[in-house]
Amino acid sequence: VGISIISKADGTTQKISNNTVYNLENTTTSTTVKFETYGIYLDGPTSSNTIISRNFVHTFIVPTGSSAGTYLHGISLYDGDVTLTNNIVYLGNNISIGCSIWGLWTNSNDSVKIYHNTVYLSGTATGGTNHSYAFRSLNCPSYLDIRNNILWDGRKNDPNTTSHYALYLTCESNIRINYNDYQYAQEFGQVGGTTYTSFTTWRNHFNVAPLYNDSNSLNINPSLVNLGGTLPIDYQSSVQLQGDTLLLTESPTDFDEITRVTPTMGAWEFFANPVEVWENGIYKNAYTTLKGAFDVVNAGTYKGKLTIIFRGNTTETATATLNASGTGSADYSHILIYPGRTGIKVTGKLAAPLVELDGADKVTFDGRVNGNSTPYEFTLKNDTTLSGSSTIKFKNSAVKDSIRYCNIKGACPDANGGIIH
Repeated sequence: VGISIISKADGTTQKISNNTVYNLENTTTSTTVKFETYGIYLDGPTSSNTIISRNFVHTFIVPTGSSAGTYLHGISLYDGDVTLTNNIVYLGNNISIGCSIWGLWTNSNDSVKIYHNTVYLSGTATGGTNHSYAFRSLNCPSYLDIRNNILWDGRKNDPNTTSHYALYLTCESNIRINYNDYQYAQEFGQVGGTTYTSFTTWRNHFNVAPLYNDSNSLNINPSLVNLGGTLPIDYQSSVQLQGDTLLLTESPTDFDEITRVTPTMGAWEFFANPVEVWENGIYKNAYTTLKGAFDVVNAGTYKGKLTIIFRGNTTETATATLNASGTGSADYSHILIYPGRTGIKVTGKLAAPLVELDGADKVTFDGRVNGNSTPYEFTLKNDTTLSGSSTIKFKNSAVKDSIRYCNIKGACPDANGGIIH
């Protein structure tokens, strides 16, 4: 067990937050001895809401000779009134035995709220037919609310025996379920004793049984940044998955404690226009790329002391060129550029500079979160070896510029380019 709380005393306040639980290992190789592994385990009170939030659980280690009767729980809610929000669970890629794996699991009879979690199960089982579920409710809670989650079971069996599902619900009563993105490699889920082979069959069911009202859920690839990665930022979605706006008051911030706007499904909020421009301390607008932000600065749309804040990653399809103040309509005194959250990446594959400061003076790239916190959370990368490419290019006497606390990467080997040129 990574973290365990067993406390049934009503009136107590319990919270499990901001933890990383990983590399839990059981060295048992017996094929008959069954064991259970829990990333986080809660057996809590029935009338005092426990909060489990912003935890990252990943990578359990199970010997290949272990029993297929083994149980692996990412986050296990045995009992109690609990809200589970903004957690990330990734399990299975290194596990070949056909054991039971449950990303999120609950046995509670009480109120259970599952909001804005991202679960990804993967790997191939070469033996056994035990089940895996991204989410499983084994009992019949007094109220079960499942919204704004990404629930992905990408696990398979070899041979192809079906036993892996995105969703399992024992009961069909007292449930509110909507605005989730379901992904599955084999079949959709099992609910109330019925197997639904696909998302379509599930949708057809709730059209008959409107109790679920799962009409806004999706079956769309969330394009997670780096499947199988061991950093929380690997599980950011690269597409916008519209969530339920009613949860903005219940879960106003995301895994990184960034204020939600849309909101979007999963632990990380997705920003369709992640590059904000602020003029003299006042927010003005947001753009899809750094080039988009530089273009409006060059046009003189915003003037004076400017700040550009990244709320999410961008892919630049053309060089982001900033002209000198006084050239054309550009009119600024200083530009500060920094990430507004951890793990920001500005990437491209250009046979040209990714970023070009064309005579632009007094420009600062600061890789610290909010320009004053965790360093090296801002990566600029031109991922190509083509001649003439570079990641940052200074041109026409660009001076008094600063690049600090950033990760700057590139691959151009010739004299006409380079990482910094």
